[in-house]
Amino acid sequence: MRAFALLTLALAAGAAVACAQDTPGAITNSWDSVVDLISNKGDTTEIWQAVQEADLADALDELTNITATVFIPWDAVFDADAAANLTTTELVEVLKYHVVPGQALTLDELTDGQVLQTLVEGPAGQLRVIVSPNAQKPILETSSGEQVPIYQFNLGAGPDTIVHTIRGLLVPGGETLDAAAPAAV
Repeated sequence: MRAFALLTLALAAGAAVACAQDTPGAITNSWDSVVDLISNKGDTTEIWQAVQEADLADALDELTNITATVFIPWDAVFDADAAANLTTTELVEVLKYHVVPGQALTLDELTDGQVLQTLVEGPAGQLRVIVSPNAQKPILETSSGEQVPIYQFNLGAGPDTIVHTIRGLLVPGGETLDAAAPAAV
């Protein structure tokens, strides 16, 4: 009987964790900071290596003190060799394009046509959110025309920062991403 009760408790706990990971507005995991997340999460080691090689860990750690949404490339899609060919200035610009200051947006707060302004100034620093009717997760459209899907979502990184891992590197371009016009009524 005791084994049955323990098994039931374990299954209930597992179901609660699984449910939280599938809920677009729930924070699924929590780290102390963005640096804590990318240095300790198993599938973000490539971007962490690029950050360390460019001596940007301290700058990235400052995100702990701001409200922000951060998009981090997943290891399977991050090209560390390509990042190694960037100058520190270029890498900083690319990394800034992954940070939306002033808003800690959970997955359910990312809406179709929404334009997000990153730390890259001006129109080149914009991202557009695309939500397809049958998609479970949004896609980010860059100002260079790339479409990068969100992979894991709602990872807490400090008191006011939400991280989403993505299936690509966000590279800014020169296009302006105007918000979509409202649908006709």
